[in-house]
Amino acid sequence: MMLGRRSSIPNLCLFLTFLCVHTVQAFHIFPANHLDNKVTQLKAAKGAPTFQRLLTKMAEKSTDGPDISEVQSSDAPAPVGPYSQAVRVGDVLYCSGQVALDPSTGEMVGDGDVEAETRQALKNLRAVLTAAGTTPSKVVRTTVFLADLADFAKVNVIYAEFFDGPVSPARACVQVAALPKAARVEIDCIVAL
Repeated sequence: MMLGRRSSIPNLCLFLTFLCVHTVQAFHIFPANHLDNKVTQLKAAKGAPTFQRLLTKMAEKSTDGPDISEVQSSDAPAPVGPYSQAVRVGDVLYCSGQVALDPSTGEMVGDGDVEAETRQALKNLRAVLTAAGTTPSKVVRTTVFLADLADFAKVNVIYAEFFDGPVSPARACVQVAALPKAARVEIDCIVAL
């Protein structure tokens, strides 16, 4: 490609647009279909003025920030503080930690039995996932908080039943000093939508 020739300028613009679009897509700044449409429009026009309009549109879009929305389920416990049950950011869902609260009574389930608490926490988590229109098979990351790491084996059996898809989520499991409502287990997750 010779930069001194006038006919090469539109080609250079197309190449730079392609490079910018795929860099932006790699960092999930814009939805892929938004950028693909812009590249298609640019290829059809094949001109520097269109390239300039594309850059202007991209700059305008970037100031809007990501699409963020709250997800709520009446089948899961209402938050007991200033947080959401889950937050959707584009194609990712961030679910707050769930403990063994009964959503209808607000009381803890299990009387200290970690297995009963784990089942209820995962039931609450499933309710939030359902409200977001997804399933446990789409979960890519979890964190399991235990009041006593000696409960790991018991929790792990129930966890494996819940996340029984072809790919298990990545996970961290940690012992903590205390959990809300004197819970023995809390589980949060991140979901690819």
